[in-house]
Amino acid sequence: MLFGKHFKKWTRKRPNQQYRYVSLNNDRKSSQSVDSGGFNILFISTVWAEPWSSASGVHTMGIIQAIMDNGWSTHFCSASKVNEAKQYLQDMGVHTYKCTLNDDSFDDIIQQVRPEVVIFDRFVTLEQYGWKVQKYSNDAVRIIDTQDLHFLRGLRQNSIESGDIDYVSVQDSPSMENKQNMLRELAAIHRSDFTWLISSFERELLVNTYGIPEDKLGLSTFFYPTKDFNTIKPFQNRKNFYMIGNFRHPPNKDGLNWLHQKIWPRIRELIPDAEVHVYGAYPDKESMNLTNKENGFIVKGPIPHQHLYKRIEKYRVNLAPLRFGAGIKGKISDGWHMGTPVVTTSVGAEGMNYKNLFGGMIADQPDEFAKQAAIVYNNEDNWVSHSLDARKIMQNKFSKDINSQLVINDINTVRANIDNIRDKNIVGAMLDLQSNNYFKYLSKWIELKNQVRE
Repeated sequence: MLFGKHFKKWTRKRPNQQYRYVSLNNDRKSSQSVDSGGFNILFISTVWAEPWSSASGVHTMGIIQAIMDNGWSTHFCSASKVNEAKQYLQDMGVHTYKCTLNDDSFDDIIQQVRPEVVIFDRFVTLEQYGWKVQKYSNDAVRIIDTQDLHFLRGLRQNSIESGDIDYVSVQDSPSMENKQNMLRELAAIHRSDFTWLISSFERELLVNTYGIPEDKLGLSTFFYPTKDFNTIKPFQNRKNFYMIGNFRHPPNKDGLNWLHQKIWPRIRELIPDAEVHVYGAYPDKESMNLTNKENGFIVKGPIPHQHLYKRIEKYRVNLAPLRFGAGIKGKISDGWHMGTPVVTTSVGAEGMNYKNLFGGMIADQPDEFAKQAAIVYNNEDNWVSHSLDARKIMQNKFSKDINSQLVINDINTVRANIDNIRDKNIVGAMLDLQSNNYFKYLSKWIELKNQVRE
């Protein structure tokens, strides 16, 4: 998911940049001065957004680009260790700030920026910084960008690890540990002025199962530029399968092992000369050692992001064997951007359809997964049909032009109605009354403890 001229220019300056080799010795709080006379939007994130390593990083950059294209001044703050992603943001024209968690360094930043809007990247940042935002900039609109529902991913991961794949009952009756995480995330959503979900399934789940008011929720998906699909490689010029995903992300690591142990041997029985090539950021030694060239299973590791689409367009079928997870899947939409059908699970397909269209096949058991993969791989008419569906989804659901405007509209609408939104949000106000004091004094206690240690 590339996002415009800047990324291409930036990657040309770093032609050998790969996913895993990202470092920059830079701990400056900010290298730019703030024009406080403009319209300022502040992102607070647990990490520096890395568009070359994860779909969440690309998603964040899509929102940032939409905001900057609208002429708004963009600021990004994180307590994470400084890396090259911070420099990338600065090169884009984003004001960047390195703060320290449970420390007064953030107080100086927010008073300097004086934001009209604060976007919390994931609910935990609202827990960590929300009380300070309200203290120093209470008029600022507070928006959570969930990336995905973390509690939902956790519930599903636990259900897989316990051998229970009945996701519905697990969501209705979560374990105590996951129930606490669920309540934390739901409380943060109530406390925010507005929340972006990346998946329509998750928005419906929050409304219909957990009682979140529908007008508090919006959709912010992916931001792909318009593409001429007449230029994609045809069926006969493609060969083999591929899988892609950050190796540090548990659903991807589990999916890789499931593919290796259960699915790929069955595919090889159906297509004896086929190979699967596995790509992704931050590969570990254990995963790299799964390579077996005799069986056609080859773990390749990182792809320089500027070469991503050229690399994956040579493959005929994308495999996304995800047994748990949440949100929507950049690994699938990246393939669709090149007209490549996918074979995935119900979890992988969740939220990715447009109306009744889906650019591939869905199977949840190894035998059926392998069977569907072989059908898409061998049958040109089947492949073309799924490829055409994928293109329609990209044009109608993941368009940069459409989704950038939705982001701007959401911000403008919430700002214009902020007083009414807060007056109606009685549940959020009650939670704020209790939560802000809890997180405030917990933070101050940790800060004091750190000072004593020093």
